[in-house]
Amino acid sequence: MSQAMAGRIVEEGLKFVAACSRNPGVGLAPSRIVDEGWHALLLHTAMYARLCGFVHHFPGYHPTNYDPEILDRTRRAIADLG
Repeated sequence: MSQAMAGRIVEEGLKFVAACSRNPGVGLAPSRIVDEGWHALLLHTAMYARLCGFVHHFPGYHPTNYDPEILDRTRRAIADLG
C-alpha cells in the first residue's frame, strides 16, 4: 500500500470518528478499509482521545456492519460535517 493511500485511509477514519462523535447512538459503520484506518488511530490512544473525545469501538466482524443502508447513513453523516 502506498503512503498516499495509507494517509487517505487514516483521513477517512478521522472523518468517520468525527461523524460518530457528533451522532451518538445513530449506528454508523465504516467501510472495511476505513475500519483499518480507525484501528490504526486506536493504537495512539492519547491522540485519538484528543481528536474525538473517545468514540468507543465495538470489535467483531458481522456482515450487517457493511449493509448498504448503514454505509449510506454513515456517508451522509460525514457529508453533513462539511
